[in-house]
Amino acid sequence: MGVRELMDSIKRFSKEALIYGIGGILNKGLSFLMIPIYTRIFSVGEYGAIEILNLNAAFVSIIISLGMDATLSMYFYKFDESDRGERKCFVSSILQLRLIWGFFVAILSTLLVPIIFGLISNGDLNFEIYGILFLGVLINQIVSIASDIMRLTHKPGKFLLVSLMSSIVCAALTIFFCLAMNYGVFGYFLALAMSGTLIAIYSIHLIKNYLSFSRIYSEYWVKIIKFGVPFMPAAITMYLMNSTDRWFLEIYKGVESVGIYAIGLKFAYILSLLVEGVRQAWWPVAMELVQKDDNKKIFRNAAEIYLGSAAIGVILLTYCSPKLIDILVSEQYRESWRIVGLLAWQPVLYGFFSIICIGIWKSEKSYINAIIMGMSALVCVMCNWLLVKSYGYVGSAISTIIAYLFWITVSLYISESLWRVGYKLKIMLMQITLALGYTSWFVFVELGNMNIVNAIVGLIIILIILSMIIVDKEKININGFKKYIF
Repeated sequence: MGVRELMDSIKRFSKEALIYGIGGILNKGLSFLMIPIYTRIFSVGEYGAIEILNLNAAFVSIIISLGMDATLSMYFYKFDESDRGERKCFVSSILQLRLIWGFFVAILSTLLVPIIFGLISNGDLNFEIYGILFLGVLINQIVSIASDIMRLTHKPGKFLLVSLMSSIVCAALTIFFCLAMNYGVFGYFLALAMSGTLIAIYSIHLIKNYLSFSRIYSEYWVKIIKFGVPFMPAAITMYLMNSTDRWFLEIYKGVESVGIYAIGLKFAYILSLLVEGVRQAWWPVAMELVQKDDNKKIFRNAAEIYLGSAAIGVILLTYCSPKLIDILVSEQYRESWRIVGLLAWQPVLYGFFSIICIGIWKSEKSYINAIIMGMSALVCVMCNWLLVKSYGYVGSAISTIIAYLFWITVSLYISESLWRVGYKLKIMLMQITLALGYTSWFVFVELGNMNIVNAIVGLIIILIILSMIIVDKEKININGFKKYIF
């Protein structure tokens, strides 16, 4: 890849990251506008029940997808402009398989999941809620495929439009069903299913040039399943890493603790504004850059800049979390501030993985990722088992940090052994240590005291992290960088 092509890739990545970032801000902004409403509509127990039901939906969605998102990403670029017809058939085949298989999974889940969950948690068996829940999951498969195509074709504007429309319609319907109609938890999932249906119809319209409904393209199904299914263990273990905390909380402390934890997690995901925009724009560009060894410098710089920026975000969010919680949520949720700064590391490290795992993907040894994630999920389960019973939702947050740090550390080591990029480990370790140290000190020692001393200490640490990024002499020349971005 020549200099001009390299800068074109950087330019496209920067513009798409900006658009995805703006979209994330708008979506999360709307989500935060709903938090004061949700915490006043639903009791802590009801909000905890919604969170547990969403965990059920997430698992069923993994089973339905069969790793087809990875299949679509892998094979989409294998069809050049002269193979548009075959690309259309392949994309249509993925959509058809996902809907047909998903229909049977949704039916079976509606019948079995409430019974199994009732035996485990002694909860009420409400087949109506589970039915509408899994219907929404099935419908969302269409939106998911459409979003993947928009991202793969470098159309972040359309991606942003669909995402915003989905959030706005869902918010409006939730207010109607839960406030005006007083449908409670059922109204929440009814709004999700109805908004999903409307957005799915519009999404089909947006990607119609990549679809054909003339027949069932079953000839691709074996290839799709063969490539996608090996990704499922990684998806399931990622699910375990992201959900074990709430399952243990529900078992040991009840749905009320899950409700408080879920609100803390919502605030922690403020940093996903940074993560999602960068991650969604980064991956297609990274798949191009990884083809040439002389692009390693970009991966090194991306890792350092991303982690440093995210660490600064964690510090700022940690310091502001007591006031944010106090302003936006009702009294019964106030204790959730204690876990915001800790849980913020989850989206940060998740986004970081997409940068530092590149050696695993370049070597085409994706099965290694499944093994590493399986080990990390086991660490997560063990930590939750040891900590949640004694320390509640704080123990859950700590367990999440430990599991994600283990995952990142092992993945980085394996990735470097397969394709050495030469990441600056000392700098990245210092960035994490400084930010995590401040978070722990503010939460456990200062108990959320937003005084001038804590603010000054945070500012000093931020300046230190910034200096690590700015002083590095290996960065791409800023003047030349600006020329290609603006």
